[in-house]
Amino acid sequence: MLKKMMFALVAAAAVFTFSACSSVEYATTLNDQRLSASPELTSLGHVNGEIWGIYLFDIALVTGSSDRPGNMVCFSDTVRVDNAVKMLTAQAARNLDSSAAILDLRSTRKTIWLFPLLFLNSVQVSGNAVK
Repeated sequence: MLKKMMFALVAAAAVFTFSACSSVEYATTLNDQRLSASPELTSLGHVNGEIWGIYLFDIALVTGSSDRPGNMVCFSDTVRVDNAVKMLTAQAARNLDSSAAILDLRSTRKTIWLFPLLFLNSVQVSGNAVK
């Protein structure tokens, strides 16, 4: 039984080690639909960003980097709404248009119990990019 538990923990650690804990994705195929009611604004696309991490109680063990999406950091609490908004707006400005604005910004926080004393915290932010 102990061998199976240890194997499961090592397998879970390997998955978390080799996975990205933060990401930003874009949906730019709009089929001539507008993301804003204002005729002066040009719709660029929908943007979704997520940061998640593994916590021991309130101590961050492994979390996603808000400065470099796709990377992770250790022992730094980056799973916060302000970090997710900062990551989303910076990446939208960099990859869509430097003058882009994000409308209809929404955020969601989740905490999921993984194993005794371990929790998965996640923050997801999305909005519509316009200029």
